[in-house]
Amino acid sequence: MRDTRYPTGQVGATEGTKLDICLKNRQSSSMSIDRWNVRRFREPNLDPVDLWDTCIDGEGPVSRSVFERLGRVRLEALRRDGVEDDEIASTLAGELVNVLEFLRRESAKTNSTSKGFDRVFVEGRILELTGFRAALTSHAPSFDIALAPPRPACIELGAERLMSRIQEPHAGHVLVVDVGHAAVRTVVFGRPPRRRSLERSFERLPLARGSVPPLTDGAAYVARSVELIARATVTSLTESTTLDPVLILSFPCDLDAEGTPGPCTYPGWEGNQTLVARIIEGIEEQINHCAPDLQPWQGRPCIDVWLLSHAELVALASEAVLGPARTDGTLSVCLGFGPGAAILRGTS
Repeated sequence: MRDTRYPTGQVGATEGTKLDICLKNRQSSSMSIDRWNVRRFREPNLDPVDLWDTCIDGEGPVSRSVFERLGRVRLEALRRDGVEDDEIASTLAGELVNVLEFLRRESAKTNSTSKGFDRVFVEGRILELTGFRAALTSHAPSFDIALAPPRPACIELGAERLMSRIQEPHAGHVLVVDVGHAAVRTVVFGRPPRRRSLERSFERLPLARGSVPPLTDGAAYVARSVELIARATVTSLTESTTLDPVLILSFPCDLDAEGTPGPCTYPGWEGNQTLVARIIEGIEEQINHCAPDLQPWQGRPCIDVWLLSHAELVALASEAVLGPARTDGTLSVCLGFGPGAAILRGTS
């Protein structure tokens, strides 16, 4: 079915998924973006969990958000204070267990099905911290904890699960663009898969959280992030022009049902309702003007785009690593520059 409330984009109806429009701004003055069929990936047993600004110390000046406790800014501050990595690992592992135990207690109070879980799947750059894996198990949490494989493998496992769910015929030839806080990673599916990573310049795109003084001129930063994502996408396309035109685009932050980002380290993203459209326009422009030989992407009348958060992609990957989710659910927690989480529940 088509949602006629919006002038661009489409709503697709794929069996087993709930889809909402996320490309909803104006038509570009320089090109049409009607051919991009952008859909927000949703399913009933997969829910985002808002971690970023969750405070677990109660009200008052001692409250600290999960971002302040576990984000990259905290790690770097500890290092500047001369704390050794093994001690940092123990500190952050303890913080993580405290956060997760808090979520379980809140679930018991509120009967919230979106936060109930009996095992946790941890992914992200925090696992590269010396001693973190051992420190995590030493804190003896009241639930099972499993550690994700390295990020490239996790991205691919999640993408494979997504494609199997939406029953697309393109499962062997898709492009995954995983926008991280530190880099944009792309995977061209094939035999073998082709992986690339384009680093974020923190001089051009500084952290939106923790900046002193606070950042201004968000529009300029949005333009720079759009250019980064479009360049990473088109560079990967030029390496495999036999791709079927299916794009999986994952973001390093929570997304609402229409694809609007929540809290994020990219300046100008939070609450930006036109961001996805800007990114699609940037990719379209580079396909048409910077890489004129890109086929079949250039001439294809319809290109499918599936939009989700990185945490949701990791939650799908958890199923590939751990097996089907239990009824109480598997909470996937992604810890890099900022925290992200999603829960995948089994069917009773």
